[in-house]
Amino acid sequence: MSTGPHALASATHDDDAALFRHLPGLRAHVTRAAIGRWPTPIEPLTGAEIPNNLWIKREDWSAEGYGGNKIRSIEFMIGSALRNDAGRIWSEGAFGSNHAVATATHARTFGLRSGALVFPQPPSETAFANARALAALDCEIRPLASVVTFPFGDFRLRRSSDTVQRPGAAEPAAVIGYVGAALEIADQIRAGVMPAPATIVVPVGSTGTISGLVAGIEFAAHMGLAFEHRPQVIGVRVTPWPVTSRFMVSRLAQGTAAFIAEHGGPDLRSEVRRVARSLRMTGAALGRGYGWPTPAGVAACRQLAPLGIKLDTTYSAKGAAWLLDKARHLEGPTLYWMTKSAEPLPEPTGDQLERMPRSVRRWLRRQPRTLGSRGDQGPAI
Repeated sequence: MSTGPHALASATHDDDAALFRHLPGLRAHVTRAAIGRWPTPIEPLTGAEIPNNLWIKREDWSAEGYGGNKIRSIEFMIGSALRNDAGRIWSEGAFGSNHAVATATHARTFGLRSGALVFPQPPSETAFANARALAALDCEIRPLASVVTFPFGDFRLRRSSDTVQRPGAAEPAAVIGYVGAALEIADQIRAGVMPAPATIVVPVGSTGTISGLVAGIEFAAHMGLAFEHRPQVIGVRVTPWPVTSRFMVSRLAQGTAAFIAEHGGPDLRSEVRRVARSLRMTGAALGRGYGWPTPAGVAACRQLAPLGIKLDTTYSAKGAAWLLDKARHLEGPTLYWMTKSAEPLPEPTGDQLERMPRSVRRWLRRQPRTLGSRGDQGPAI
């Protein structure tokens, strides 16, 4: 299916993208689908029992229809699919993948079909809502029996002419979007939106966001935009080691710096390698593992909901729980990276649910238990 010249033309508006303002050489080498509402706001995080000097980057409002932190990467993956005249773009992840929902929501705007290669995860209200949204968006769902079989499913997909994203689009050609996020923060600091942060706290699943921020901070400092004193970047794991090891983040950050150097930007590979060594990763909020809600995460959902901040128990609640627990021990302004979309999700029709693969429908029938002492499951938030 050809997407046509109109879709490709609509993908190239970049006046609102800090990445192209500060690294204009990239324009000739990448295509960006204009999806996001940039810049996303930075606001003080204030409320009862919340320590002073906390700020939040509102990536939850990054796009109409479906936002969240994944928008910055899929802008470039959808742009690549349009440039290559692909008929379908695939995402890869768990049954309740945020990245899959973001891709399926916005691919259709540009005339692209969407697909999702997915593996099982623990049942939760967050994951159920995302899986149901995929059905409502007419995304082709290709389930796997286990994450162990993921490499085989991925291999089969890549033999097609479709565009296939890595889980979370954690690849340099997409992670440049998060380099742009760091440059955007630098612009906001210069505009007086917030003081220069001493600490940036990021929930980490597929490592794309944090890798791009690590690289982007160094690019902003190199250009004299901000970050003369580099902030401490802390990654709160929501997927286990080694996927979220410091080595994996550092390697992707360096690969992203190399991509920029090879496509019209300055060569900061050695500088990014050096700054990545100071990255801090913590698994203190992971709990039982990926997708399993935790008591602290559920408590963070309830604490921040009155402030208009809707967390999800898979990602953002675990990062926020760690922040709220440790904030009094962090020196200087601290910026929290909000990852989950705030937009309401679409609900499927009965026919759309019936067309879902049988294994996914069986999984959807598993009702989460009330949060018990082990913290296995979370209630609807």
